[in-house]
Amino acid sequence: MAIICNDLEECAQHIQQGNLVAFPTETVYGLGANALDVSAVYKIFEAKKRPLTDPVIVHVSSLNQALGLTCEEDEDILRIFSYLATSFWPGPLTLVVKSSPLISPVLTANTGYVGLRHPNHPIARELIEKSGLPIAAPSANLFSHVSPTSASHVIDDFADSVFPIKVIDGAKCAFGIESTVAKIIKKDSEIVVQILRRGGISEVALREKLTDQARVEHRQNYSGVEVQQEAPGQMIKHYSPRIETYLLDVGEGKEEIARIEESVVIGFNYQHENKCKALKMLSMSGSCEEAINNLYECLRWAEAQDGKIILLAVYLLEGPHAAALWDRIFRSTSGRRVVLIDGKICLKA
Repeated sequence: MAIICNDLEECAQHIQQGNLVAFPTETVYGLGANALDVSAVYKIFEAKKRPLTDPVIVHVSSLNQALGLTCEEDEDILRIFSYLATSFWPGPLTLVVKSSPLISPVLTANTGYVGLRHPNHPIARELIEKSGLPIAAPSANLFSHVSPTSASHVIDDFADSVFPIKVIDGAKCAFGIESTVAKIIKKDSEIVVQILRRGGISEVALREKLTDQARVEHRQNYSGVEVQQEAPGQMIKHYSPRIETYLLDVGEGKEEIARIEESVVIGFNYQHENKCKALKMLSMSGSCEEAINNLYECLRWAEAQDGKIILLAVYLLEGPHAAALWDRIFRSTSGRRVVLIDGKICLKA
């Protein structure tokens, strides 16, 4: 059962007692537990129905707390870790480094690496400080469902949970998609920062900050639940509504799967002219930042419209966060594309 509780002292005690608390961050709501209590960490996986192949980020209140959770000994890696943390924390950047023995392998998906983040939300930061603990927290939704950007989204997913989940209502999240996840490694003598998940800190921002101190590269991954993940958000099916969702494309079609009048359309930067069942725009002005802020709310709205399918008609994304937005759109559809031909929605040939 999930209930609203805005008493941070009570919520901090709930964490200390090995229970779950959902809380707002600047990105999405997280489902938190004591990161040092393996029984509490298991509750996250059980409540979300999350596979143990998918690691969980640990939220901290300071750089010093983060350094206490890594056993990394390479001075160059630690220097870049501290530099990026100082530059972007508190904020939507998760840094992946070798995990301390204090962190259970359950939390890291047995990778030996842990993702650490200092969130930039007053409620999240106060909850961590009041609990006196690092808080493990993936998004506060059922596994592979659309991420939550409001307390009501959390309640919708966990109303029937067997776990007593306290939900702190911090209104709508300011940014709207998850943090960037970056792993710091050394290849030969070169420091490399690998972007494992695009998010709130753009690749451009990382390159500009690091200049010649480290090489930045992006590692694309679209795998299934059976594959051990290095970071969250890497599976091909993710952020997905409960009804079939597709990318609307152009080109040749094959078999028909729906009619446009049965379809719920989410558009971007233009007014859709076809007579669909329902329509909502991510941004009429073509703003990626506005679209990011609205994406998960629109996907949850779309699944409630009683349509046969959801169509994402999103083109011409521009700006530093365009790649992060496209990543969420692509995974929400599992990369499946359809075309519109004379009112018929057909799988793309």
